[in-house]
Amino acid sequence: MNAVAEIGAQPWVGAGLRPEQLAWYDRPGWQSDPRFATATAEQRAGLLALHEQGWFKTRLNLLQHSADAVDAAWREAAAQGLSVQIDSDSLGRSLDWAELLELEAQRVPLSWRLVNAQQQLLALAELVAHPQLQAWMACLVGAEPQLLKCSYFYRGSQARPHADMPYAPIPAPGALLTLWLALEDADAGNGALTVFPGSHRRLRGFDAGGGSLLLADTDPDSAQARAYLDHVEAELARAAIAPVIQTLRAGQLVVLHAATVHGGVPITDWQRTRRSLVLHVGRQTV
Repeated sequence: MNAVAEIGAQPWVGAGLRPEQLAWYDRPGWQSDPRFATATAEQRAGLLALHEQGWFKTRLNLLQHSADAVDAAWREAAAQGLSVQIDSDSLGRSLDWAELLELEAQRVPLSWRLVNAQQQLLALAELVAHPQLQAWMACLVGAEPQLLKCSYFYRGSQARPHADMPYAPIPAPGALLTLWLALEDADAGNGALTVFPGSHRRLRGFDAGGGSLLLADTDPDSAQARAYLDHVEAELARAAIAPVIQTLRAGQLVVLHAATVHGGVPITDWQRTRRSLVLHVGRQTV
């Protein structure tokens, strides 16, 4: 059995990652790092929770109309025919504005999101630039934080349990960070986020080949990606880790460790939206 599959090993053990490829709060002696000493009390609490439990929750000073502003922006973009990537978890494919608007008008149950649309939609760009979000990125990612992916979810994804690190297309995958911002209230009815506390430390890693944890084929329909998700569900059952449903109010932010398993509950009320902003942030340099 290689190191990546040892019970109790941290998920990056055996993945060939060097300490400098990890988040600074996962390196040996990290609490002696000057960044911990200079962090605010709130940031230190978040860092400790992220290291031990793999996640924490905080709140941003968010304008109440932020979600409506984004909706107005994408509807204007649709009217202008601006090119924006729209992915649907319900359909398992991308779609264009015309199809999206037609399905929404027909009230077809549809889960969808805009991907990396912040350059086209000013309302999204303003959310990404929120000073509190930027402060957390700088604190947690360290030098040269880079936005790798920005997703605006209109409804819940109902995603199977997974961690984000195996999908990271960067040389420092352990430094990846996920920030999940509720733009309106989220609960079990509209497809809330679920988090599996401690999963970043307690699950045996998925060997993607040669001891690597990084998937060679990240296409959701690929055999390797499906095998990875099956592995995660089996590991959660073995470790008896129960999900924590994140019942959130608008403005609350959940920060996830690169190796923390999370997903989405099934949507039971399709008349409701679950608008949220999800950012994947990391370092492009080691």
